[in-house]
Amino acid sequence: MRLTIKWFLYLTVLLVQVACVSGLPKPSLSEYVRTESGGFTVTRDVGVKYALTYTLLKSIGEKPSIKVEFENPMKKGEALILEKEIGLDERQLVISSEPLPCIVNNRNYSVVLTLYSNNVEVARHKDNVQFKLSDSLFNQLNLIACG
Repeated sequence: MRLTIKWFLYLTVLLVQVACVSGLPKPSLSEYVRTESGGFTVTRDVGVKYALTYTLLKSIGEKPSIKVEFENPMKKGEALILEKEIGLDERQLVISSEPLPCIVNNRNYSVVLTLYSNNVEVARHKDNVQFKLSDSLFNQLNLIACG
């Protein structure tokens, strides 16, 4: 039983540390979108993923969809793309990327959210998110540094 409690406390401290050290340098606000939060999620089993939440401030139009371009941490790597349709009344977007193959610590990464109506671009919204962990925590999580 004690091992379980110690493990729970360790994970709680670890999650608090990760949540506190990565995030948005400055949340963005544009005509259509407000960034509520952004950063990275980090777990031993999955690794690192981008994670952002947005509020849509006004209707995009008919057949709304989004495209999110996450900066690829690999040198000369193409942006990681997420495309999806959204509901006409959808106002909150919770977005995450696929797991990243590697990450560069202590660096800002760009994320571009593009809004579409009937496959026509309506607006672009840009953010920078920061990945920053202590070297010891980076190593404890067995993260792979991009070369």
